[in-house]
Amino acid sequence: MKIYFLLMLAYASMITLWAVSTPPGTPPDEYAHYLRAIGAGRGELVLDEKPKPLVGKAAEQTHLRWQRRQSRLVETEASLSPELFKCNRISRPHWDCPQTAPPPERTETLITWVGTYPPYPYVLPGLAMVAAEATGTVDEAAEALVVGRLASTAMVLLLIAAAIFLLYDRRVSWLSMLGLVAAVTPMVVFVGASLSSSGPEIAAGLAFLAGLLRLTRLGSSDEVRNSWLVWLVTGFSAAVLMLSRDLGIAWAALHVGVVAILMGLRPLLTVVRQGGYRAWTGIAVGASGLVAGGFWQLAHQVRPGVDVNEAVRNFQPALSITKEIARQQVGVFGHLEIVMAPGAYVAWGTILVLLGVAALVVGSLRERMTLLLSLVVAWLAPIGLEVAQAQVGFGAQGRHVLPFTVAVPLLAGEILTRHADRLRWLRRLRPTLWVTAVAATTLGYAWYWNAKRVLLGMDGRDPFWEYVPGTPIIDWQILALIMASAVFSMMAFGFVASRTTEAPDMLPTPGKSS
Repeated sequence: MKIYFLLMLAYASMITLWAVSTPPGTPPDEYAHYLRAIGAGRGELVLDEKPKPLVGKAAEQTHLRWQRRQSRLVETEASLSPELFKCNRISRPHWDCPQTAPPPERTETLITWVGTYPPYPYVLPGLAMVAAEATGTVDEAAEALVVGRLASTAMVLLLIAAAIFLLYDRRVSWLSMLGLVAAVTPMVVFVGASLSSSGPEIAAGLAFLAGLLRLTRLGSSDEVRNSWLVWLVTGFSAAVLMLSRDLGIAWAALHVGVVAILMGLRPLLTVVRQGGYRAWTGIAVGASGLVAGGFWQLAHQVRPGVDVNEAVRNFQPALSITKEIARQQVGVFGHLEIVMAPGAYVAWGTILVLLGVAALVVGSLRERMTLLLSLVVAWLAPIGLEVAQAQVGFGAQGRHVLPFTVAVPLLAGEILTRHADRLRWLRRLRPTLWVTAVAATTLGYAWYWNAKRVLLGMDGRDPFWEYVPGTPIIDWQILALIMASAVFSMMAFGFVASRTTEAPDMLPTPGKSS
């Protein structure tokens, strides 16, 4: 068995666990995403009906006016109404919210404030929810939401599995997964388990860059010609990235730019030319996402006006968000009110810093410049987004820039993999064992902490499952055992990978395929 299946199993268990245990409505804007998915599942990709204009004091608030411009109306059966989600508060368990049983023929028309978002990532979860309701599998909104989450999670897991497949190198299994393990933070898992377009977008950014980095390892023309699966998966990931949200096209362009700098434009074009029809098939798949995503942006997405003077005024305050955005990318849950203990951020930050420093030490001049440039862009991206969104009354969040910022740890891990022959001394320290142990422990802790805080409030008691009922699907004790097994699976991967051996002539060099 390929040992990377242990890592895939760990992520699959963790993300699925978050999906079935997180109370409805606690992830950001899940109420609105749920309605958008219900509409998409019924074939309503374009929502034309707009809500009434705001009046009074609400009309004077910038963020409400902008939200109203993006809002559309969706009709749904009252039994599937997400209005029930609104009883969730940080001080009370949602699964205890009173559930009503309205007549099945009654319908409600509700507002989704993501009504102009690209519909593509909502189709699969929407179809799953509509089908489950039509067949009687679910009869209330909370159950339908879990079905939608699981459908969305399937896309996320497919893309994460693709990234693992693309980056794993059996010759240096003790090294090749470090970047990916560092990139899949608790926030990536949390967002990936919610019903939204952010989960597929982040996972697609991860898989697309993993595919591009895998292409930089290709050496001989024979290896390039036999890489049809790499090209196809890379093109598919690019398409999903550009179809998910407004900035998907920009993130894809930045990933291509990073790899072009890392490899050099001429060698990159050579790989494309030698790939022949396999390369062009992958490029065509990615281009289809560019066309469909670009069409939606031009035809349906609303845009705020740009005030240059206001942007200049907002730049200085935007610089102060760097620390908070970094923390959110590691993990701040709920509606950004559930913060982990400081030790969790220190632990993950230590992984990232050590990974980056090691890559800068062993990398070539070009590789160092590429890594530093990606770090600068990862720092500037949320600042630029904050400046832009301040004009519509909203701020940038860590999840908004994760589709690109995963490039930093992935790139650092790739540089280390390229120079494995210079890191034989490091192998004795078993870095994969310790990195996966820290990451797995932090991911397990993040799930427990979020569940405890959501269900019992900020002063919750331990163990929290003694004070709250089980979810509609499974009891908390069993969920905790599943998380423990996922943590163990991830650690087992690190242990096995750290003990594998390779012949000296199997060590990878830049430009050689895995």
